[in-house]
Amino acid sequence: MSDLKKNQPLGEIFANGIDEKQLRLVADKIFENPTIENVSALKKFTGGWCFWYYRQDLGRVLYGQDIFGRKSLCWKVKDNKETRLLSFTISSFPGEQNEGWCEVRQGSVFLMDFGSSEFGIEINQNPYVQDERILLWDLRIFNIDPLQIMFHRYSYDEIYKSPDDEDNCAFKFYVYNQSHALDAGIMLKPSTERLHKDEVDLRLNPVAQEFISRLKETLCKYIPQNEPKTPILILFSGGVDSVMLSILANEVAHPDTQIILISVAFGQTESDYAEAPDRPRCIEAFKFLKQRTAPRNDRYRLVHVNVTREELAQCRNAIISKAIAPLNSVLDDSIGCVVWFGSRAKGQEYDPAPDVELLDYENAPFALVGSGADELLGGYSRHRARFIEKGFEGLYEEIVLELTRSGNRNWNRDYRVGISNGKNLLAPYLDDAFVEWLNSLPLELKMDFSLPRGQGEKRILRVALKHLGVPDMLAFAPKRAMQFGSRMAKLENRKEKGSDPCIRILPN
Repeated sequence: MSDLKKNQPLGEIFANGIDEKQLRLVADKIFENPTIENVSALKKFTGGWCFWYYRQDLGRVLYGQDIFGRKSLCWKVKDNKETRLLSFTISSFPGEQNEGWCEVRQGSVFLMDFGSSEFGIEINQNPYVQDERILLWDLRIFNIDPLQIMFHRYSYDEIYKSPDDEDNCAFKFYVYNQSHALDAGIMLKPSTERLHKDEVDLRLNPVAQEFISRLKETLCKYIPQNEPKTPILILFSGGVDSVMLSILANEVAHPDTQIILISVAFGQTESDYAEAPDRPRCIEAFKFLKQRTAPRNDRYRLVHVNVTREELAQCRNAIISKAIAPLNSVLDDSIGCVVWFGSRAKGQEYDPAPDVELLDYENAPFALVGSGADELLGGYSRHRARFIEKGFEGLYEEIVLELTRSGNRNWNRDYRVGISNGKNLLAPYLDDAFVEWLNSLPLELKMDFSLPRGQGEKRILRVALKHLGVPDMLAFAPKRAMQFGSRMAKLENRKEKGSDPCIRILPN
């Protein structure tokens, strides 16, 4: 993560996940000539990124985030009812509910020109994230004359051209001067090629083997090769996504690196934790992974994170609600709490390896997560329902919708939750090159809803696991949502819809 560089001749910049010098070169061209061609040059930056760049000499600010929203960037606009002047703030971690904040849309870049109005600026280190390894800087511009603002929005595909999705933001009183559509290519649009069953049967096994080799290559970008004392954390449900990451992490990491599998369960008693649906599956998966690395018995370590109702309430009030903000639904709370306790990683080791010290995994700088696998490979029940209702055309539309909204539904939030614990959550399934390859494949190779639940979803991944020797009970385990698998939803025991505002995280 880039630090803020002050006193630069061309203004102040905050770059997260992008080389700052390269960003300046691209952004300065956009400031000079904001054409679609110049903005499209940002596509060369891969992985998760977000930035803001303020040019005082021009009175302009440029900001945005990557196509999948794998980091976080939020904004708010407030109007002074007495002076009718505006203030505009950008932050990666706003930490406030119901204060007019909204997330910058994934895959969008914005250019604002404040004209000749005599506005002021403030740049402050974010007060909520204090980990010295993660430096976040907030930009506030105030005393802005709204009549002098010029505004350009550059976004991928037509779905982003409407400002309606910012209705919860104070920006809604304000029209976009110009909106421009960028070409996302194959990143947001899977192949429309169709295959007959005999073609699927012929290609599936070779493609599954290629899936393994490409994902392994992707993991080489995320896992340090020469840092044996840096443990690898994996948020682990025992499901197919995390089992695959765990197997390939063993093949990529330094031989002396410990791989720490984090299993989260909620309850009040040991019996509650043991009965959380994901817990026994985690243990079975852990035993299988240890067998694969026998006779060595210290490569994989399983850590049980058990959370009581009292600890949940305390941590939710102290920090989790701030990390989830500005999102506030019951589903955001449920997933956010599971991810927060998982990334904090404070628990007890299950079946410790004798005479082998467990490394300081709680302070690891990152954790691997399975985000993106469900969206790319048809892992949700709504994908099967859509296929049954409208066939492959409906399924295709649903997959495209997943890719174009999941950053703001999930991945922005999860990034904030992770960094509140000092950890970057890394999602190998969302690696640009891997997504591009997956999206080049016909849907029939990735999912087959003529097969039963637990087989048809994410079919290519399940077949790949069988190539790696994974037993059927793990390779064909049906998906469980993390809030149910961890027993988080049962602990709350409330009759709420996932889309309802969560009263436990909203201010009184």
